[in-house]
Amino acid sequence: MSVTSKLRIARTVMLVIFGVPSMLCVGSAVVYGIFWGEVKVAVLAPADSEVRLDIGQVHSEVIPAGENRLLEIAQGEYPSYVEANGRAMELTLDLSNGFDAFLIVLPEQCMAQVDVTEFFYGGASDAPHIEARHTGPGVVEYPWSTSGFDPDSMPNSIYEHASAYMFQELPCEMLELEDAELMAALGWS
Repeated sequence: MSVTSKLRIARTVMLVIFGVPSMLCVGSAVVYGIFWGEVKVAVLAPADSEVRLDIGQVHSEVIPAGENRLLEIAQGEYPSYVEANGRAMELTLDLSNGFDAFLIVLPEQCMAQVDVTEFFYGGASDAPHIEARHTGPGVVEYPWSTSGFDPDSMPNSIYEHASAYMFQELPCEMLELEDAELMAALGWS
């Protein structure tokens, strides 16, 4: 038997012994996450108001003013109630994929989604920039593993090619500002 044939057989044996079980484990984790994993739901209470939050019959909480929560909620569709600053909203949260995460933007709450990838993780002092502007009430996608509400809540590291975002609350009238003016008003200049 030639050396090449022996190497081929050795590679095949290694694939069967190590590769197939590894692929089954990773595949199982992905399937579990999609169909049964918990969905992340983030809430940022305004600095001047606590937030009353009821998600179906699975989670109820009063979040103190200025604090945030990242909740893990079982998949499903939930009638929900949120109240802040004396304003309430009812919504239906459709939490149907364990890889999704959402931020509940409260009534009369506005946020700037600031891309801070290069500033915090790129090793360069590239200035952050506005990625999006959000007004409440509503629900927006929230990339929980690479996001935060202030520098202290940002992850220590992110995967290569991932983007990192800081969601900053601001007075709604500031959303009218040009990007450079808004960044300066948020303290990024």
